[in-house]
Amino acid sequence: MQFRQGMLGVAIVAVAIASALMGSWIMSMDVEERSVTVYNPLMDVTGLFDSDLAPEYTEYSPTTNYTGYYTSSTIIDGVKYFGGVDYVEASRPNNYRLLLPPTSNTVTTVDLSQLTGDEDDDYKMHYWTDNGTPSVNGSSVEHLTIPELLTALSIETSGNLQVTLMDPFSTQDYQSGGFITFITADMLMERSNVFDTWYAFYMKDPSLTGQLKEPVINYDKYIPAADVTNPILAAVYDSTTNSVQLYYDVAMTEMAGTYTPDAVSICWQNSGFLGDSVYIDAKNFPPYSYMDPTKGVQLE
Repeated sequence: MQFRQGMLGVAIVAVAIASALMGSWIMSMDVEERSVTVYNPLMDVTGLFDSDLAPEYTEYSPTTNYTGYYTSSTIIDGVKYFGGVDYVEASRPNNYRLLLPPTSNTVTTVDLSQLTGDEDDDYKMHYWTDNGTPSVNGSSVEHLTIPELLTALSIETSGNLQVTLMDPFSTQDYQSGGFITFITADMLMERSNVFDTWYAFYMKDPSLTGQLKEPVINYDKYIPAADVTNPILAAVYDSTTNSVQLYYDVAMTEMAGTYTPDAVSICWQNSGFLGDSVYIDAKNFPPYSYMDPTKGVQLE
């Protein structure tokens, strides 16, 4: 490659100028130091925590948006009754019925031995504590139907009344007794001899399984434990539906059924296997009230 005379010098000068410009640009750059923390994962912990990629939804209830107001003073026995706002009452029933607090609430424990039981019919209890012959075999008990009990206690059953009746003890000794119980009319079996007529009912310790020896003299006869009811310890009377709900436990989680008030009797003994006291919680509620949602609500 040949350069014209003088061109080689021009090329050398151009390269020198370009190198000088590049060097000055590099030298003019600012240098900034930064500290960087780098984590070294030792284990996967994602399996140690519950996670869900699905969104969480809350069921929308337009009725509750209007009728769900309450205050600390309207929470009774854990139930949140309507309160804290003013509203306009609807002229006819609708979907916006209000759960208003009771106008009166009577809580007491009654000594049933002070009451006179039904003297017309003799009720006898047979109760098993083991699979042999009943340990309580044909013992007479005092009894009153639910309406008879409320009348004896001067509890007015008109209006919107709800009465909870239960054994006053949170735990029961199914072997030694001491609890009151409720029975239904279909549990009673008519018995008689040449001298008398009575009505028997069967109950057992809830832990018993297998076969139970019947309370019959002179020969062996057995019935399945599953066919003998456990003690029924709680009842809820509702005057608006004229019904009684029965429960096997005082926490009222194990329901025994729903019956008419006249078909349910409370049973006790003034001395014997059964106890003689009952816890009563009687609430009177105002007439049903319905909100006019078009008028809204206002804070009191």
